[in-house]
Amino acid sequence: MTPKEMYDIKRKNFVNKSLISFKYLVHEFEFEEPKIAFFRQENGTIIDDELIYNNKNLNKSIRISNQYHPVDYGFEINIFPFDNYNVDKGEMLFFKLKENQDIEQNYLIEMAEELKQYIRALVAKK
Repeated sequence: MTPKEMYDIKRKNFVNKSLISFKYLVHEFEFEEPKIAFFRQENGTIIDDELIYNNKNLNKSIRISNQYHPVDYGFEINIFPFDNYNVDKGEMLFFKLKENQDIEQNYLIEMAEELKQYIRALVAKK
């Protein structure tokens, strides 16, 4: 398998498995369906995939992303105030360095469970 094929599979697995692993945000915690975005360099290479979940009642936005650019962390879950979606106002909750990811993106199950516990605590405080 070529590096490009591995990269494409990793991206596809990230988006598909994220949609499955984090669907509880919509069904259990009433977040809106995710907005899916990607960012492309001028040369056409996609360097970031992300899913954004919004919840007006909790005043929270959650960004689940995977960056492929060499200077980025890799996988991140960030939380922001819904009414002020700004990188400076956000908090990184969880991350997984690119070097520690598998092509199947199996770590997403563990990260989804950690986020679920975090959101349950957040809802309990409300």
